[in-house]
This record gives sequence, structure tokens and C-alpha cells, in this order.
Amino acid sequence: MQDGKLVADVSGQIFQLAPLSETHFRAVGGPVKVGVNFQRPDPHKPAVMSIDVEDQQPVTLEAIEIVTPTSTQLAEYVGDYYSDELQATYKIISEGGKLMLKRKNAPMLPLSPTLKDQFAAGPANVSFIRNALNRVSGFTVNAGRVTNIRFVRNGH
Repeated sequence: MQDGKLVADVSGQIFQLAPLSETHFRAVGGPVKVGVNFQRPDPHKPAVMSIDVEDQQPVTLEAIEIVTPTSTQLAEYVGDYYSDELQATYKIISEGGKLMLKRKNAPMLPLSPTLKDQFAAGPANVSFIRNALNRVSGFTVNAGRVTNIRFVRNGH
């Protein structure tokens, strides 16, 4: 909800969803026709959202519960991580109770928690990897066409 209206945030683009019924909506102001339908076929399972984008197969997504890590849990991710593929070191720091991704010569990106060990960083998704001792040992980055860029935690 934004200003009393239902909206969708698609990779940073905000679209208002206008109601067609209690469960069916259409995106307003988008470059293509988009329909959104909410359902709960089984009361014991999460709700689902079907997205019908003009000239494409519909996509169905299941509702998730966004995690809210404690400051102690966030501290597990703090460290320096190196990618052989990019020949670059990224730093994960904690600032004001939030994680930030620090890259050389680039603005810091806030990491927003989504699922356990997963964060959104702008248009990218960061998935942390744990070792056999359940310690954070690295992460992968996925951002559109760029997928599975692996970073290894220094000292692991």
C-alpha cells in the first residue's frame, strides 16, 4: 500500500494496481497490459498471485514471509568477500542495524532481507552460502542476465 493505493514494485518501477474485483487487479500506467489475480486455493497454504503480462505465459508466485534478522544474525554476514571472476573484493558492513554492500568506487547498496540468507540489493539478489559448520562462507549475486557470480569470504 502506498498513499492508500495498492501498488506493485517491479525492479524499482512502481505501478498502481486498479481493482477489477476483490481479487483481480490491473496495472495502471505500465508499458504493457498486466493483470494480477490473488487467490488462496488452500487455507492451510500461503496465498498465490498470478501475473498475466500481455502476450506471455502467466506466472504464479506464492506468498512468502519476509525475514527480519536480529542485529546478532546480521553480524554473521559482515566481512570481506572476493570474486575470482570479477577480480574484486566486496565488503559487507553493518550500519545503523542494516547491512550495506560496499564496492570500490561505487555507492554503498543497502541489503534488504527477503528470505533466510537472502537479500535484495537494488536490482540484484544476494544469496549467502554457509559451510558445514553453518558459518557464512560466501555469497552469490544474481542480477538479470548476470547470474551466480560467486564471492568467497576472506579467511574461508
